[in-house]
Amino acid sequence: MIQNGLSYRIWYAALHETPAGGVFPGVIDFAQSVDGIDWTAHRTVLSPGVPSSWDENAVRAPCVLEDGSTRRMWYEGEDAGGSSAIGLATFE
Repeated sequence: MIQNGLSYRIWYAALHETPAGGVFPGVIDFAQSVDGIDWTAHRTVLSPGVPSSWDENAVRAPCVLEDGSTRRMWYEGEDAGGSSAIGLATFE
């Protein structure tokens, strides 16, 4: 969780239900709060990669650091075979 000015922000691993009742692979969602108690979810900010990529099966375990206006998110990605690695996503 990051507090910046008057708001709190958090990134977290999540599973979403599909319209057919299944479970969409692991994604990373984002939420924001002005008091750290009541949160507004903004849903998915990072999804699994394209087929045959190192993170095609799931993404999870985000760790976000802010550097000025740039945010860096380290996260765990998993391929179709169950192997995992750490990735880095940057965003503003």
